[in-house]
Amino acid sequence: MVSYAKITRRVMEALPELRIIVKYGVGVDNIDLAAAHELGKYVANVPDYCIEEVALHTLSLTLAGLRRSFYFSEQVKRKNWLSDPGPEQIFRFSSTNLGLIGFGRISRKFAYFMERMVARIYFYDPYVNNLDLDNKKYSHLESLEELIKRVKTLSIHVPFTAET
Repeated sequence: MVSYAKITRRVMEALPELRIIVKYGVGVDNIDLAAAHELGKYVANVPDYCIEEVALHTLSLTLAGLRRSFYFSEQVKRKNWLSDPGPEQIFRFSSTNLGLIGFGRISRKFAYFMERMVARIYFYDPYVNNLDLDNKKYSHLESLEELIKRVKTLSIHVPFTAET
């Protein structure tokens, strides 16, 4: 079982008893799939691995960014007591819209965590069709351009590929 290790042809050839490579997590871009196929190795992944943990980490970074926590923390460390937060004001979450690019497992869990904090959640995912959403806060948009126009906060949840 691997996560980040590069599994190259050389690695596979050095392990003649290797039959299957299992990646915990979604993508398998660190595995030479062509070599695995040629050498008769099976490749699998565990797409449900750490969904909640990644979504919560995304939530914490989003909140820290929106509240400018890192900036203000740095100012306190420098003993710089600010009476004016600057031109980029802190705003209420409840009046902002969240945008999601990609609406897979992690993105949906993140949206679930955020839905009580934001006004609306818009998402763009060309692979999601006819999604029956019970929650009226969610809206599926047909283009990235439309998504970007409607949101202040954008979270990207797609694999890193040439297409994306």
